[in-house]
Amino acid sequence: MDRKHQTTAVKRNGSKLQTTLARPNSDPLEAAMQRAVDRVRGMSQKERVQSLIDAGILTAKGKLAAAYR
Repeated sequence: MDRKHQTTAVKRNGSKLQTTLARPNSDPLEAAMQRAVDRVRGMSQKERVQSLIDAGILTAKGKLAAAYR
């Protein structure tokens, strides 16, 4: 093979666009975290505050609970 032809062929092959494929089996923890983030982002401010109160992170008055200070 002629050297010039070989160099041109290598350059052409190297210029192809590189694509990364999505992982078919994503980590279950990663998927669960993404679902939780999506759920929180879909909440209104009032729903977020109520969720934190229900979890015991905020008091009924909206202040930080003693365990989180």
